[in-house]
Amino acid sequence: MGVNPAFTPPYYDGEAWLDLIFRPDIDGGYDLERILGETKTVSWRWDPGITTGPRALVGGETGSPILIMGGPRLGVTHAANPIYAGNNINVNSMQLTHSINAFGIRDINLQERDKFGKVLTERNTLVGKQWVIQPKWETPMLNFNDEGVHPITDKAGNLTVPTYASASTPRGMWHQFGSIPPSPDKGIFLEIGDIPTDWLKNHYLVFNSASVYCNNTAESGSGAGGTGAPRVYESVRSLAGLLGFNRDATSKRLGELAESRTIREAIVAVPYIIESGTQRKKTSMFDAFKPAIITEGLKQRKKFIEIPQQQFDAASKDSDGSAAGDSLEASGESIRKLIQKMDRYSLPPEFDFVNNPQLTPIVMYMFEFKYELDRDDLSYIWQNLAPRNYDNLTFQYESVAHELMDLELLNENHIIDNENLRWMVFKVKQKAQTDYYDLIESQAGERASTISNKFTQLRGAFVKKTNPDSTYNIRFNWPYDYVSIVEQVKLDAEVLYKPDSNTSRMIGAIGTIGPSPVTSPLQTQLSPAQIGETIRQAAFSAGPGFGGTVQREKITPETIGETIQKAAAGGLGPMGPGGGMATRAGTGTTARRSARKTKRKSKKSIRKGPKKY
Repeated sequence: MGVNPAFTPPYYDGEAWLDLIFRPDIDGGYDLERILGETKTVSWRWDPGITTGPRALVGGETGSPILIMGGPRLGVTHAANPIYAGNNINVNSMQLTHSINAFGIRDINLQERDKFGKVLTERNTLVGKQWVIQPKWETPMLNFNDEGVHPITDKAGNLTVPTYASASTPRGMWHQFGSIPPSPDKGIFLEIGDIPTDWLKNHYLVFNSASVYCNNTAESGSGAGGTGAPRVYESVRSLAGLLGFNRDATSKRLGELAESRTIREAIVAVPYIIESGTQRKKTSMFDAFKPAIITEGLKQRKKFIEIPQQQFDAASKDSDGSAAGDSLEASGESIRKLIQKMDRYSLPPEFDFVNNPQLTPIVMYMFEFKYELDRDDLSYIWQNLAPRNYDNLTFQYESVAHELMDLELLNENHIIDNENLRWMVFKVKQKAQTDYYDLIESQAGERASTISNKFTQLRGAFVKKTNPDSTYNIRFNWPYDYVSIVEQVKLDAEVLYKPDSNTSRMIGAIGTIGPSPVTSPLQTQLSPAQIGETIRQAAFSAGPGFGGTVQREKITPETIGETIQKAAAGGLGPMGPGGGMATRAGTGTTARRSARKTKRKSKKSIRKGPKKY
């Protein structure tokens, strides 16, 4: 009663077995694929027992297994051959082969490791093959029993049992709340081992029976010490041992939740420039679309900033290991990091220039945010419940910075004094694994190309193209399209300045005027107070002939230094325009190109400046 093996998993009523029998041919020449290809299988979920009486085809059977009977001998008139009769029950049950792929083959490439076992490099050189046994589909296996840390019972109030047919009450995922098994010894296990010797010695399918176990020939020998050929249990060898399975790791618990999972989202900021006029240069991705007019009267449009194709190619995966791919002189760090981030997210087709070769690369910035789910959170999600802290609000800060130069995403010409620069901001989701067969190892006798064809036949139902002429595919993005971790964002863009070493020396020289100038330039940038103090001391020690006419009680180093900086920045006073440029270069921009230009102007201005004060 309550047994329905055609619709329940193999482990449901106890255990299930898959016997693998391999008989090598005398000609030898075996590799892993040939061994697995010639291996015979026998699936067991029930042992109906030996059949008494002659066995015949359906409708004429007069015998029946002694442990699980059925058929005409029981006087069944509505079915000549019930599906769960002893001779049929294993055929009509879900077996281990329905839940696992037993003959997976994985190619092993050459790897170089350090002394700690960490992989340093992996080459595309085949050095071996590996036998892989894996589930066809695996989900968390939680405890829905009436015992344990969270018993599910009618008395506990978490199980509703009807008065009639109470045994039919379902237990499992989405019916009750399951708990994570507290002990590593509890759960559903997949194990591998040798067929027991006692079973091979005494089972009716091996002893005195023509079955696959004895090469379809009934054993006639008396075994060791007797006459005839040895019996199966005496001559059989371990297939698991032959193929190198670790005898200390023969059991693996299925359905274990990960300790944690990290989910990600990113904020994308795309700079663009407002263009005016009716003529528009065709650029990048929007050539195939009607350009959006921002202001009808002015005919303003968005113009995105392009990444030079040569720099994009140097930063792409195809250039890994090449001279350009390994050089920051071919493509800057900010471009390389952008491409790496784009590979982790599902972007709108019009912006996904990494996966869509029809698009022109454009400048964008991606700010990544992440949230870590622990085991309890994952068990909640699998049971259609929100994580425990789903309603907690937290704040995170992320930044992206780089030097303003031609090899990076932006240079100083895009930023400085560009009143038409704008930003487009939107959110993108983490990219999910969408092809099931990417996770499945190829099976013996059925290579990867054959397996991938199975998905190709169904691709039309799951994959949509942006338009009939496009090669870009749009796919489902479960589960990340159904979760959100970033709800509001504030974006700031800043240009930071830093001192330049050459300019610091020039400021030091300017700051040391007087009758006794320093003999070596300063190596660090001087603050306004330091500049002012230097001038003040020089003025008081110089006397009237050298401009020492300032009043000691009416001036401070800070006011002197600030006055000089203001005058220099505005091109005023005896220092002249060149002095102002020199001071600006002292603050310096992060742009190398801009700094170089400023340095040249600064040196020129110093030569034109007054010889004395």
